[in-house]
Amino acid sequence: MAPARLCVALCVVLCACAAPPVQPSPSRPNPVPGAERAIDLRPHPWTSYDVMEDNRIRLHYTITGSPQCNALGRVEIVESADTVTLTLHIGRLPTASCAAKVLKATDMSTEVQLPAPLDGRSVRDGAS
Repeated sequence: MAPARLCVALCVVLCACAAPPVQPSPSRPNPVPGAERAIDLRPHPWTSYDVMEDNRIRLHYTITGSPQCNALGRVEIVESADTVTLTLHIGRLPTASCAAKVLKATDMSTEVQLPAPLDGRSVRDGAS
């Protein structure tokens, strides 16, 4: 392997291993990569969910209008012994012009990392 390729490969491996993933606490919002720019956040209902591996849940939801005016900002997780409540919060991007209403429905999804296994607990929508 050429020295430049070896350096790039080593850099990629070291960067990927540099910091362990952040585990959200039950009382903190679950971060959504790239969506920290959304402002004017409001609770938004989700329609269904899929249980994934490694304590993850995929939430499905529908937005009406422009994705720039309905950007996912965060997912709040509240856990108890028998229930996990997940609340989507959507808002607009700071540069979005949301005066004109576009009547187009778009199906979306996002994955949420739970702090603990679901283990038979019910999953509830915090926005409904």
